[in-house]
Amino acid sequence: MMEVEKIKVLYIDDEEQNLKGFYASHRRAFDIKTALSIKEARQILENNWFHVIIADQRMPHETGTEFFTKYALENPKPVRILITAQADITSVITAINEGKIFKYIVKPEQEGFTELTIKEAYELYKAREKALEKTLELEKTNHELDKFIYSASHDLRAPLLSILGLTNLAKQDKGNEIKYVEMIEKSAKKLDSFIVNLINYYKSSKLEIFPKVFNVEKLIHETFEQVLYFDGAENIEFIVKNEGDNNKFSTDKTKLTIIINNIITNCIRYREKEKDKSIITVEFRANDEEVSIKIADNGIGMSKDTLDKIFTMFYKAGTQSKGSGIGMYIVKDAVEKLNGKLGITSELGVGSEFTITIPAATA
Repeated sequence: MMEVEKIKVLYIDDEEQNLKGFYASHRRAFDIKTALSIKEARQILENNWFHVIIADQRMPHETGTEFFTKYALENPKPVRILITAQADITSVITAINEGKIFKYIVKPEQEGFTELTIKEAYELYKAREKALEKTLELEKTNHELDKFIYSASHDLRAPLLSILGLTNLAKQDKGNEIKYVEMIEKSAKKLDSFIVNLINYYKSSKLEIFPKVFNVEKLIHETFEQVLYFDGAENIEFIVKNEGDNNKFSTDKTKLTIIINNIITNCIRYREKEKDKSIITVEFRANDEEVSIKIADNGIGMSKDTLDKIFTMFYKAGTQSKGSGIGMYIVKDAVEKLNGKLGITSELGVGSEFTITIPAATA
């Protein structure tokens, strides 16, 4: 059974009996720390975080309102509750307006009211966190959309313009039609590759996760078969190794296929043509808890500077890059969607190695 998160509460009051009474009454319901002064509270806040902070209004040196007003500038996340014995409505209004207080509790507290107020404050805390998460996600999506529209329009039009130009040249240069057909085919394949990446991006980012049990080794071999038409793939030796005793695993098959396909495609594109033999090795180990996959090549490799940027949308490693700049971004996105981990090591002139770990998901 999943453990329920305990609400973390800091209670500040200059009367020790109030702190002891509060702790005794609410220690079972909440995770409580207490402070006898604002100074002590600040020391606690240096190394701890809280969902809710409760402060007495009348304390020496600094009132609860003054403390909340200053601390809200440092950390606006905790929900603030003021506790006071005052009946002065003006002080309460000031506390709410200046200290951005969620609610106030009047001493002596009514039975059950404090606990209810803390729980309401916690719900507000969670709602704010969720709203912030959605805002950050929306900002990220908008930023990616801007890049996507700009880069996609360029990468879609470039092969089309190339095909149109080559078609016109073929009409004028009679007798060399085969040469132009081969060049047109190359541009068409580039366009097709980019469209496939767009489809994979949609499948990875937008479609829900549908776990199913499948044969991992069979999936890897099927992926190899899908990339055999890539330029240069016929000259590559593909090696698959099962490092364990199990072939079966449960996760979203489509997303895992996209991950393996994009990495292998990348390995083919950036093979070292001067080497006697190009090799791509896929090693995997599957069990009931996770699958770990290592994909290594002996290609041209990457510099440290490239490694830091390779998973950025539409990043291309220099003007000679043959890819669309979206493949590795899709890999990272798909791994994250499956709650997995992704790593890469590489050395120029030696090759690259990708490591993927995906936890099992039940259907």
